[in-house]
Amino acid sequence: MPSKTPKSEKAPHAAPQTQSPVREKDEGGLTIAEAGASTPNAIVPKPDNAVTAAKPREVELEPLPDDSRGRRRRRVALATLLLAALVAGGRYGHDWLVRGQFVISTDDAYIRSDLTVMAPKVTGYAAAVLVAENAQVKAGQLLVSIEPGDYQIAVDAAEGKIATQEATIARIAQQIEAQEADVARTQAQLQATRADLARTASDLERTRELVKRAVSSRKLLDTAIAIHARSEATVKSAQASVRAAKANVAVLAAQREEARLTRAEYVTALRKSERDLAATEIRAPFDGVVGNLAVKQGQLLEPGTRLLALVPLDKIYIEANFEETQI
Repeated sequence: MPSKTPKSEKAPHAAPQTQSPVREKDEGGLTIAEAGASTPNAIVPKPDNAVTAAKPREVELEPLPDDSRGRRRRRVALATLLLAALVAGGRYGHDWLVRGQFVISTDDAYIRSDLTVMAPKVTGYAAAVLVAENAQVKAGQLLVSIEPGDYQIAVDAAEGKIATQEATIARIAQQIEAQEADVARTQAQLQATRADLARTASDLERTRELVKRAVSSRKLLDTAIAIHARSEATVKSAQASVRAAKANVAVLAAQREEARLTRAEYVTALRKSERDLAATEIRAPFDGVVGNLAVKQGQLLEPGTRLLALVPLDKIYIEANFEETQI
């Protein structure tokens, strides 16, 4: 049986190999050509005119240090930052829940303050202006002074009147003392005249008894009656002198009281003059800042003239205007 010749299996058609661009690599004086994946590496002699590369030196590298400690520190720092961020966020969130969501704000707001306008109480020329615009002053600090000459004269005159009136009061007191002595003298005279009156009354009574018994004459009785009558008149005169002396004491006492009242009026005038003199020095009533300075040295000032404004720094407030929906 003739043997069948087996069919030769036809190899599949191979795709033509496309050569990749060759890249030369220097390897110790040789040039290695690298082709595509299907092309094996081929060693190509280096051209004669190429410069032979120097053989690289072998360098021994030290082993890198262990970075585990640094990584641990970074992790701890990162964890700390995260914890701080969580705490801050929690506090901010709690504050917003409790208070922040109920707080409203506005840009329509102004700074306000209740300023005080300084003005003089008396008339005069401005002798000195001791502050400048926007200057900060303390309570009691002298701001403006007015010429005090006329007001010092008024004070001196009031003091002189008071001294004169005090001398008058002292003189009247001495007169009262002398008059009271005169009252005592007249009272003593009255006592003496009353004693004489009692004696003459006794003499008259005895004389009358003697005349009744015809022991004494009628002439002696008439004489006793006249002496008794004169004694009665002397007593009445002494009583009148006592009343007059007491009346003079009362008059002097009234004059002394009038002098005291006049002195009180002079004292009041002195106080007013002293207040006017003190008003020539315009001082700051509280701590603050000077503004709207309008006074100049040498200017004639009248009561109520605007000098400057004083703003208290401790009483500044903010006036804000909110919308109806916010309120």
